[in-house]
Amino acid sequence: RAQGAKVGEGLRPAADRRHSMAVGKATVAAVNVLLWYRKGLRVHDSPALVAACDGAAHVYPVFCLDPWFVSSGSVGPLRLRFLCEALNDLDRSLKARGSRLLVLRGKPEEEIPRAIRKWGVERLVFESDGVEPYALARDVAVCEGARKAGVTHIVETQGHTLCDLDELLRECKGQPVTSYPVFQ
Repeated sequence: RAQGAKVGEGLRPAADRRHSMAVGKATVAAVNVLLWYRKGLRVHDSPALVAACDGAAHVYPVFCLDPWFVSSGSVGPLRLRFLCEALNDLDRSLKARGSRLLVLRGKPEEEIPRAIRKWGVERLVFESDGVEPYALARDVAVCEGARKAGVTHIVETQGHTLCDLDELLRECKGQPVTSYPVFQ
């Protein structure tokens, strides 16, 4: 079951609208937005946060603690500690702006759609996570579940890498990059 939590306080049920980020009046019909944080755990220079706030009535900043992350065997205690520190820092940054981070515990393909239904979310926003096979399959499953849960618009932004890797491959016609001007 998805539960929202203030990082560092243990999990407890999330209140529906109390922890969303209210944004200014929009010129179009404002919608509820779920901002799914993954690797880009920051508020400053976050393309996903900018996209989430555009035309939003409420933004629900969420991190999903995926059991695969811990059970994959590639995560040691220092990496977990770093993650907890980064989530605490993100929570503090959001609180300074009148919001807070909501942490979901479980498989993202189950927990994200559940939160979308509960909060009446119409738009899902997240940063592209790269090219890892697990991440790509997870994202497809989450987007599929989000659509079934009522999301009408999904926005995937760049921000984790310096450039859009797919666009770079198209620009280079699938060949390896051998010079800097390709990035300009």
